[in-house]
Amino acid sequence: MSGIDASKFNAIGDIKYRDYDGEIKSINPQKALSFSSENIPFETQAITYYTVGQIMEQVNLQLESAKLNLHRRYSLLYLNLTVDPDMVKANKGRKPTEGMLNAKISLDNEYQADEQAVSQLQMKYNVLKNLFKAFEQRKDLMQSVSAQKRAQGNIKPNTALDTSLDNF
Repeated sequence: MSGIDASKFNAIGDIKYRDYDGEIKSINPQKALSFSSENIPFETQAITYYTVGQIMEQVNLQLESAKLNLHRRYSLLYLNLTVDPDMVKANKGRKPTEGMLNAKISLDNEYQADEQAVSQLQMKYNVLKNLFKAFEQRKDLMQSVSAQKRAQGNIKPNTALDTSLDNF
């Protein structure tokens, strides 16, 4: 079995959005997710996480709207094709079969364009959802690194088991 070749696909670049002031900004996922143990960006983690979440929800709203448009187009085509004289004639005077209707709908250019729009929005939503999860993992990693740094800075343990009188 050969490996997966994703080199034919476009690279996922910056994510552009409009901020609250109406200014167009962008998030570079690689830059936004990276940090070093010497420079933990606590001050930007929450706002970037929130921003990605908001963008993800907006894309999800667009996706759900596109799905409704696709379903609406399917329903209109289905209704029109069930009484289409050519379709009835092709089925010997009877209502066209489900297979005939679905095939004709699938070949409709506008229906195909709506399907493509849904696919594109689904991909964008999935990318944002994965970025959102990556920010959750980043938060956990930041907490771990921060706890490690605190632990390295403490010489004496600060636990209930430390009962020596030296601490009083």
